Amino acid sequence: MLYWKMGWRQIRRYPGRSVATLLGIMIGVAAVIAVTLATRSTDQAFDSMFESISGRAALEVSAAGGSSFDESLVEKVAEVPGVRTAAPLIQRPTMLYFGDQRAKLITLGIDPVLDQDIHPREITAGQPLTEAKGILLENSLAISLGVEPDDAVRLLTRHGMIKARVIGLYRSQQTVATTGGATLLMNIPAAQYASKMRGRVNAIQIVLDPEADIQQVQAEIAKLLPTGLRVQPPASRSSFALETAYSTQQGMQTSRAFSLLVAVLIIANTFLINVTQRRRQIGVLRAVGATRRQVARMLYSEALLLGCVGALLGWMLGNVGADYLSRAMGRLFETSMPPTEWSLWSLLPAGLLGIGLSLLGVWWPVRRASGLPPIEAMRETTPADFENSSRWPIYVGAVLVVGCSGVLAASLQGKLPPVYSAWSGALLLAGLVLLMPLVVWPFCRVVAWPLRWVLPVETKLAHQQLLRHRTRSTLTMGVLFIGISTGVGMASSVIDNVNDIKGWYRKAFVADFFVRAMAPDMATGLASDLPDEVDEEIREIPFIRSIGTARFVSAQANDQSVIVVASERAEDAESLFELTSGDPQGLPQRMAEGQVVIGSVLAARSGNLQAGDSISMETEQGPKTLQIAAVANDYMAGGRTVYMSRKVAEQLLGVSGIDAYMVHAEAGHLDDVRQSLQSLTQKHGLLLQSFSDIQQQIDRMMAGVVAGLWALVVLGFAVAAMGVANTLTMNVLEQTHEIGLLRIVGTTQWQVRNTVIVQAVMMGIIAFLPGLAAGVLIAYLTHITAAPVLGHPVPFVWHPLLLVGSLLAGMLVIAVAAWFPAQRAAQLKLLDAVRHNT
Repeated sequence: MLYWKMGWRQIRRYPGRSVATLLGIMIGVAAVIAVTLATRSTDQAFDSMFESISGRAALEVSAAGGSSFDESLVEKVAEVPGVRTAAPLIQRPTMLYFGDQRAKLITLGIDPVLDQDIHPREITAGQPLTEAKGILLENSLAISLGVEPDDAVRLLTRHGMIKARVIGLYRSQQTVATTGGATLLMNIPAAQYASKMRGRVNAIQIVLDPEADIQQVQAEIAKLLPTGLRVQPPASRSSFALETAYSTQQGMQTSRAFSLLVAVLIIANTFLINVTQRRRQIGVLRAVGATRRQVARMLYSEALLLGCVGALLGWMLGNVGADYLSRAMGRLFETSMPPTEWSLWSLLPAGLLGIGLSLLGVWWPVRRASGLPPIEAMRETTPADFENSSRWPIYVGAVLVVGCSGVLAASLQGKLPPVYSAWSGALLLAGLVLLMPLVVWPFCRVVAWPLRWVLPVETKLAHQQLLRHRTRSTLTMGVLFIGISTGVGMASSVIDNVNDIKGWYRKAFVADFFVRAMAPDMATGLASDLPDEVDEEIREIPFIRSIGTARFVSAQANDQSVIVVASERAEDAESLFELTSGDPQGLPQRMAEGQVVIGSVLAARSGNLQAGDSISMETEQGPKTLQIAAVANDYMAGGRTVYMSRKVAEQLLGVSGIDAYMVHAEAGHLDDVRQSLQSLTQKHGLLLQSFSDIQQQIDRMMAGVVAGLWALVVLGFAVAAMGVANTLTMNVLEQTHEIGLLRIVGTTQWQVRNTVIVQAVMMGIIAFLPGLAAGVLIAYLTHITAAPVLGHPVPFVWHPLLLVGSLLAGMLVIAVAAWFPAQRAAQLKLLDAVRHNT
């Protein structure tokens, strides 16, 4: 109990230092909690959505390209030994309208009797489908829209806008309570009518007997299937969603790694100051009989108190940040993610992390304090801490630099997953920080030389003080080094990636107007059907120069899930792709002849395919080999896309219907076409978007996540500034007697103030200049490691304004951080300063 009291007394005695330590712990815990919960929320959302569709099904029969097949096959599959239930399924995205509200959801056509063995659903209000005609609506979606049983809603289908009566609400343990993952249930005949699939279904879901061998049953079912159908376990997660979210999650993982590193350095620095300031107190304790273990317990108790409080505050901040990042990811996927829950179970790992960070940061200062001889600790002057310290940190730093460089090289060569690059990069910077004592002396001399021409006395005093406590100065400069390098690296990478995405959509979305019901779903790659009558109505609008169409269907190519974009490009087809391989000249003609354009990620995952190579695709006629006309930079569906002519898609995949229209207006008649299209879309409940609307939509999708990454960088840099303020404050306290003597011999307050500020400027220059170079290297390595995932290298661009702006902003931050200790030094009372003994 004595140790806890002494620790609490020190925390209350030095609140500024304690706050800096708490902020260091908070930022580390908050970064981990926020990124972990946001990533888990995204994964669980899409996992749950697919589970809400697949239910207890162990196998599923589906067609190539997501097309339909004859429902008579259901009875044949049900007769296979080992099959307990074979239930037909029709699955289509759709739009639901209730009053002036619209919601994106998935329509499931089911057999109400057979489906009971597949999906554990509970009717919360109204009647089930087995007792009445109508539709069932997922309970949470109904609540958000204000829909109740017996209400009438409208559904957008290929037959146009149809009315449907909600006969009941249901809840499923596997259904995501969001508009993006919610499902609507109707019986098979109603779904066949809505999607114009008379006598056909999309899939057969299969539940097996408990003793059945899944592989044997799968083989028996495969013998019954005609060409173009396959039987396999149902998808448990959307690869498209994961591919799309990868770069964002990778950025958050990188932020988390560097935040933890900054937190450890901040804690180590503040506790090193703590130990230095309490040197005489520790010496007295040792002189009166306190053992090394007792001194260590006293300091560890203080660290544990700060760790517990910092963990709690970091957990709260992390949950708030997780909710923000989750909503930002929802905007990226154009859906509503489930809110992150404030689970008390997450407080346990947060507490362990906070305590672990504090103990890791305090370990080295405690080791030095507990090993300090009583006589030396009670001396009035502080010996230089670098010369008498162990050199093992330098050896550890060298090992980290060499080892992490090897891991980074393996990651760049594709021998290790890219996720290793984030942690190896953070540890590589930690190694560089541990090696900084080797260069502090020459760097200080170089930086001090030009400053002596302006402020000779102040620069000499500042130079001496920095070298007097090299370990403390090195840790502070290490925090600044990591802050500036991380900030510049991430900022440069974000800018380049955003510019790359903008370059893509400026080519991919070329039209005056876009007519569609919804954007393609990021989880399935599919979009809601447009009414067939819309086609004729659009083509009758005057002053339209040309019309293009697009249809999105899922398929299998080279044993990978892909999205086929069956397009009818009316004009400028050569310029609609940002090609990484292939000749744009004559591209429309080659596509009309059966060649395809594939996304860059699909090309990379299939062995770095190039134009002229071929790709195997599952079709209604069985596997077909298609020649690749070109490879394009593509961000749709995570870059796993295949673009083909509409006629070719109809022949191979049985594509029907249209998901989007691209309309080009005649010159001078843009407003006329807009007004006509507005009337049409209002009539059918569709979306009308211009190119600028699409641009703003994509910008909003990216803005939230980018802002979250910037917030983590800014927060880390702010905490680094606290470290500068702490270090300078401690320097002022130790120089109190010296400052008093200088004032007596004629040194002005302005010179004293300048001495402290010059110390900050010198630390900033020494840390920021190599930090800028390291930031550029981080950005370059980020581009290289991302290339295998994106399928194409993002152009690396120098950003001189970013470098200069970061340097100036960083110097301004540390100047502001140095102002308070500088003022404190300038306003010391001479008599008290002369009497002060350090």
